[in-house]
Amino acid sequence: MPITELVFSVFRPEVAKEGFAALTTSVPKYISGLPGNLLSRVGHIIKHNGNDVSSEHRAVLGIGQ
Repeated sequence: MPITELVFSVFRPEVAKEGFAALTTSVPKYISGLPGNLLSRVGHIIKHNGNDVSSEHRAVLGIGQ
């Protein structure tokens, strides 16, 4: 049975957009080639506890092994 890990990142508001962009471009290069890694995806959190947080560029990284 695969193990799925979710990694929630928090960037300072002034660098959140750049941090999210860097995460989406670096994940395929570094994580996808790891032995045993089935999948890796970067997502964008749009709601937290019913509040719209899409403008905060909160990222979530999903890793399946």
